[in-house]
Amino acid sequence: MIVGLAEGKTIPETVVELMVETVEKTNQIIRARLLESNANMSMFNRCRWELSRLWQWLICQTNRLGKLHSL
Repeated sequence: MIVGLAEGKTIPETVVELMVETVEKTNQIIRARLLESNANMSMFNRCRWELSRLWQWLICQTNRLGKLHSL
């Protein structure tokens, strides 16, 4: 178990690892597509924004799981 991001709750480590792996793989896919398409700066910035949203989602889900696990 590891400590969650909210209120010191604990969540299973495998859940967090899976979520991080998902975001990292998505990051790799987006970077590969950018390289393949010789994307312009606006596309690059849009992808960076999407990655930022994925990391925010990961943090929110980690917080949520920490709260659910404590019930």
